[in-house]
Amino acid sequence: MGETEYNILVVDDEKNINDLFDPLKDILYEEDELLVRFEYMNDISNFKIKKPFDVVMFDSKFLNTKHDYEYNQEHKTIGFNLIESFRKSNKKTKIIFYSSHFDISEPDQIPYGAKDFFRIINDLNIYKMVNKNKTKEIYNAIKDAIDDLDIIMIMLEKMSKDYEGLDIEYEINEENIPMQKLINDFKMGGKISEKFRKEVMDIVLSYMSKFNT
Repeated sequence: MGETEYNILVVDDEKNINDLFDPLKDILYEEDELLVRFEYMNDISNFKIKKPFDVVMFDSKFLNTKHDYEYNQEHKTIGFNLIESFRKSNKKTKIIFYSSHFDISEPDQIPYGAKDFFRIINDLNIYKMVNKNKTKEIYNAIKDAIDDLDIIMIMLEKMSKDYEGLDIEYEINEENIPMQKLINDFKMGGKISEKFRKEVMDIVLSYMSKFNT
């Protein structure tokens, strides 16, 4: 049976940022049997994420790239605004926000006020904030994010690997949705996947109710 590969995008203008993340691939596989593939976006001049990822990691500051986002030096960073932009079209994907200045044990080191933290938790749905200089912290955040991925989506991905080559489709509103499109919709938090989830849960609950009668 094929292994599930988890795709992670790193948004950072530092050209050699892969030196930080690539070694984590071996650690995640050796320690937790998690197969991970990193992709990198270094240029945000025309910021747009065109395909779904399991996890997206955003740096907080972009020093070498021109941008046209509003920037408040005291409370915001470019990374913060990029996440706002990303969340307009994707409410689901796990986001890890990192910076060399983030240290939860020292709140004064984090460049946000109370209102910003409210938005980070409630509006932007940021999964973790971690320190860029603490490799173990980044590793744990990635592992936790993968462990918390949608279980139905993970099962579909495993099925897709196990039965690779077969045309498995989901019928909705008289339209046949290919398996990969359904998986991608799960990652994006789309309406098709939510309908699929409801149908699966209805089947499970109906089955379980038979044992309670």
